[in-house]
Amino acid sequence: MSGLQPTNAINRVGAESAVDGPAPYEKYQHDYFPKFACLSKSHWELWIFDAVDPEANAAVTMTFFRDGSQLKLGKGPLRVTFQAYLPDGSTLRVEDFSKESIVEVGSETVRGRWITAKDDSKSAQFEVRLDLSEAVVTFDLPALQGTLRLSRNATSTAQRKEGDSDSADRLAPAVYYVHSIPRAAANIAFTFPEQDKTLSFNGLGGSDHCYMTASTPAIMEACTYVRGHAGPYTFSLMRIVSRIEPGETFTKVTLVQEGKEIFTCTSDDRVSLADDYFCFRSAHGGQVRGSFSDSASGYKLDCVSPSAGKHWSFKLKHQVVWWSMPTAPPPAKTGNNGFVDIAVGGEVGGSTYEGSATVGYVELPVLKSQYSGFNNHP
Repeated sequence: MSGLQPTNAINRVGAESAVDGPAPYEKYQHDYFPKFACLSKSHWELWIFDAVDPEANAAVTMTFFRDGSQLKLGKGPLRVTFQAYLPDGSTLRVEDFSKESIVEVGSETVRGRWITAKDDSKSAQFEVRLDLSEAVVTFDLPALQGTLRLSRNATSTAQRKEGDSDSADRLAPAVYYVHSIPRAAANIAFTFPEQDKTLSFNGLGGSDHCYMTASTPAIMEACTYVRGHAGPYTFSLMRIVSRIEPGETFTKVTLVQEGKEIFTCTSDDRVSLADDYFCFRSAHGGQVRGSFSDSASGYKLDCVSPSAGKHWSFKLKHQVVWWSMPTAPPPAKTGNNGFVDIAVGGEVGGSTYEGSATVGYVELPVLKSQYSGFNNHP
């Protein structure tokens, strides 16, 4: 029976604590509290935070992983990754493997801390208000120090009742995805001691939570991640090309205007004359394209609400290849590409706005045995 949750909760896992088989679910539910009670070799989850400069001159994305399936690849299950694109055109990447991950719920916030395996006193952490009005990510690592602060006027009910269904989170078979903070004002200030560089800017950003009940190569053939900002609009998208249901594509889109959600839809790409739907497709012919077999130079997204008589349309054009990492050794031509994009669009028949976006596209090898990971190095 569903009931009110306790005011405090804690979830602690160590890098050596992964269990075989499914992980039990936590009783406490919140977008920034772990879904799974322990670390599993098959189940995994992550939290993404990102931000981009309005003119696409700089961007950051950071991810907190609890992924026991990495043990099969001989890699650590607890880690944080950080990618930065700097105004001088350079890119920086920091990856830190953790010995322990601790997530605690207090009276006002959820705090997650990934303690580096190299030094007990160093860590990366996020602290998010329970109503999602603010999120602060702090890095205190030898290679990276600084903060990302996301703030917004709108609040959400991310704290759920015990026993609530996960059906609203379901994106695809074995994949659950939540656009927890679709749009927020972002303040970024980081230093990179080893490169003697700094990065600071004010822009727009957001944060998502994803959890999966099988390993990456068992779940998907490919996935696409987008968060774009154009004037008062922000659109967040996650697309999965399913391996569990071969040939099927599942996509979740959330569109907000000045922080207010005006369109949300999870679909298998079907057009409707009555229900809300969207169309997301690749664009080709531009000068900036990804490595490997990815030939897209951008995307186009149309969100349509027949009942409301509304149609919003946005175009994305790759400006910079932000990162490029293989997902399998040669001769496979599959990989993980990241981009900083120009975003243009708005409501059809209304004003057109220009802004920026962060984009990621991952393609996995046909043979699962070739898979070497999609966001880390050996």
